[in-house]
Amino acid sequence: MKSPSCPFDRLAAMTVLLTTGEMVGRHALNRLIWFADLVHFLQHGCTISGAVYSRWPFGPEANEMDTVRRVLIRDGLIDEHRQESRCYRVHAYQARRSNIDYVLLRQEFAASELRTLKAVKRVLRRQPGGYLSAMARRFEPWIGARPGDDLDWQRAQSDAKLRQWMASQGLIPEKVA
Repeated sequence: MKSPSCPFDRLAAMTVLLTTGEMVGRHALNRLIWFADLVHFLQHGCTISGAVYSRWPFGPEANEMDTVRRVLIRDGLIDEHRQESRCYRVHAYQARRSNIDYVLLRQEFAASELRTLKAVKRVLRRQPGGYLSAMARRFEPWIGARPGDDLDWQRAQSDAKLRQWMASQGLIPEKVA
């Protein structure tokens, strides 16, 4: 994996870090990355990935995420597991620890970015994708966008309910809320 300097590379690095240790479903992974970017934006005025997100039916998604996942699978950095039934198909991902230099990967992030990623992983990773998607759709900037529109990060700044929820989860300090 290249140094995470552009949104694609940063999304890839975030994906690897968030899928290390256990399987993470597709919708949950998309929302974990979203919340990591949103938390960092609210606290520091910029996202971790620099990615553009759009409003999709299940919640915000970085426009490059499908390609990021395909490249990480192709390059042997994450594994994809599929579970199918008559009603649905579930995709889940897990980082391949043996193929990743975590020391080098972590050095590519600022300390505030790593703290945010760790907090989001600790607090939200065990939540089902459906819950994370519902929470992402409950707040700005998702609410104010039309289907398919790019999301405006500035709208999140004025959403008091979003800040209260994040503070209640321990993702941002009460004073930021």
